[in-house]
Amino acid sequence: MSALNKLRNFVMEYELEIQVAGPLVAVICRMFSNTHAKETLNALMPFLVDKVLEILGDGDDVIKAEAVDHQLLYPLLLLKSLSLVHCDVMMIHVDSFSKVVDRVIKMKNREAQTLGTKIMANCAQSLGSASIYACDVDYENKNHCYVRDWGVSGKIYDTKLLSEMPGEREFEALKGIFHRYFDYALRIINGFIEKGDSSLK
Repeated sequence: MSALNKLRNFVMEYELEIQVAGPLVAVICRMFSNTHAKETLNALMPFLVDKVLEILGDGDDVIKAEAVDHQLLYPLLLLKSLSLVHCDVMMIHVDSFSKVVDRVIKMKNREAQTLGTKIMANCAQSLGSASIYACDVDYENKNHCYVRDWGVSGKIYDTKLLSEMPGEREFEALKGIFHRYFDYALRIINGFIEKGDSSLK
């Protein structure tokens, strides 16, 4: 996993802008998490989560700020790219994602708030989605150039597939996300439906 170590070192050493260079790194992170989700999230999540929480701090100064720089937006962008994984991998990291989302969705800055809501949506999608993937490819073979496999037609009926289905733990975590972030909005909507009053008293 030397490539993953190089990616981790790059993410830890450089803070990029979020218009061009940042999204390119986010795509690379997404490709790594597609192939080795557990190892990639184990390598990158602790640093990125700690970075975001450190910048936000204990007070509300950053939360109330209308303008924030790339030091906060860049790690949020990378977290968004890592938040769409198999349900079993998401279960390991859902609490860490929630710590970030809890703070970020309250921010006044629209870019940060949008990234936070996308992280939340990806977490919910990951927990509630079944995953089907080919298991007959050995990605640990260092002597094989996998780029040469791109565009090559596969043998549909001979492909070995594995599936990962959400279980009770995943659905409980999904319910927790729903109640955590949507109860307030639902109470407002129900109040409007029942009484024509959109205020929450």
